[in-house]
Amino acid sequence: MDVVLFVQVGNFYNLWDVDADVGIEARLGLNLSGRRKANMWKVGVPCHGYSRWMERFVQLGHTVARVDQVQALGQNDALERRITQIVSPAVLHLQPGWT
Repeated sequence: MDVVLFVQVGNFYNLWDVDADVGIEARLGLNLSGRRKANMWKVGVPCHGYSRWMERFVQLGHTVARVDQVQALGQNDALERRITQIVSPAVLHLQPGWT
């Protein structure tokens, strides 16, 4: 696993498919949402708790990328999303308390 993506969907950051598996297998207390078919399973954390969850994943050796909703693209409510942060174990080690 190279990077675990935390994708903002409303007031939550979701981890999908294999990223959800990482969250479940890490035994961090994340629970599966949705169904395990057609790559639709996910786990989610509230946006206000992102820093704490990011730090826990990075402490386990994972690099985390945060994908935030930037703006609505039009009337069909499609949202533009961008990677706004990437944190690796080296970054967290060099800048403790940076979250």
